[in-house]
Amino acid sequence: MTHEKKMAALAELFEMEISEFTPATELSGLSWDSMARLSFMALVQTHFSRKLTGEMLRGFTTVQELLDVMQ
Repeated sequence: MTHEKKMAALAELFEMEISEFTPATELSGLSWDSMARLSFMALVQTHFSRKLTGEMLRGFTTVQELLDVMQ
């Protein structure tokens, strides 16, 4: 998945436009709530065959950290 597609997937997850955030954006300023975390967990498992734990999800602080997992 290209960087652009990853950013588009995150934009959909956050219900925002891609132009409204960057990899350096803090998750605390976005809708990084329990539903977003579960959706991100499902996205990563479906598209990247990786399982994330709740502890891992709570540890993410920036969009870049989410992008790093999407490999």
